[in-house]
Amino acid sequence: MTKMHVQAEVLENLHLKLSVDGHDYELDHDLPDSDYQPQATSPAGALLIGLAGCKLMLAQSYLRSRKLEGVTVSLDLEANLGRDDQKHRNLLADVKLNIDGDLTDKQRKNLQRYVDSQCAVEQIILSDSNRIQTHYQFN
Repeated sequence: MTKMHVQAEVLENLHLKLSVDGHDYELDHDLPDSDYQPQATSPAGALLIGLAGCKLMLAQSYLRSRKLEGVTVSLDLEANLGRDDQKHRNLLADVKLNIDGDLTDKQRKNLQRYVDSQCAVEQIILSDSNRIQTHYQFN
C-alpha cells in the first residue's frame, strides 16, 4: 500500500494551495454569479489529470523498459462529470492514447494490456472497495 500525505489551505475564495508529499499544487473553481476567474483547475480536473497522467506514464514506462526508441506517446481525454437517474455522481471518460512510431502487433497488444491492467488511478476510480473517512477538528 502506498501511503501519501496531503496538506491544504485556502488562499482566497475557492483557490487552494495543496502539498502532496512535498510537491505543491493549486486547485480553484469559479464562483457562481461572479466575475471571479479561477487560477487553477478544479478538483474534478485534478482527478482527470491523475487518470491521464497514470495512463501516459504507464505507456511511456512500457516503451522505455523495452527500449523501444523512436516511439512517442501523447494522450487526449474527454470527460463528462454528472449525475445518473438516481442523482449519484458519475464519470464518463474517453481516453485516447496516441502512439506514434513502429510497433509490432505483439508490442501493441502488450502495451495495451500493460496500461489497462496497471493504471492504479483507473482501478481506484472503478473500485467498489473505496472508503473515505472525514474527521472534523474545530478549534
